[in-house]
Amino acid sequence: MRGYASPDGSYRHNEQLAANRSRLFLGYIRDAYALPDRLFDVSSVAEDWKGLAELLNQTKPPYYQEALDIIGTYGIFGGREKHLMDFRGGIPYKDMLKNLFPRLRRIEVVVEYDSLAE
Repeated sequence: MRGYASPDGSYRHNEQLAANRSRLFLGYIRDAYALPDRLFDVSSVAEDWKGLAELLNQTKPPYYQEALDIIGTYGIFGGREKHLMDFRGGIPYKDMLKNLFPRLRRIEVVVEYDSLAE
């Protein structure tokens, strides 16, 4: 199970949000089904830039190629978010805040099981 946060805000805060998302969901599942922790592989992604790029490619807002270029050009700690906030007067960033970022705040769960045939 992996918790994700959107790229808005500080990296440190997003790191905490994503980790808490994973931790709280693990607690819920563990308690609801009385499952031991050893059955779970839990991680988190502080800022889901890959997911944002995928959403931009899927939804193709008018600014998507410029946003993808910024994501591809600047590092996470090299001003990427600031460049996104500044381009085209901040209008695309506000649109991403409203329409794309909420979709990046999530938990993904993969369930694997072994079938024992008798």
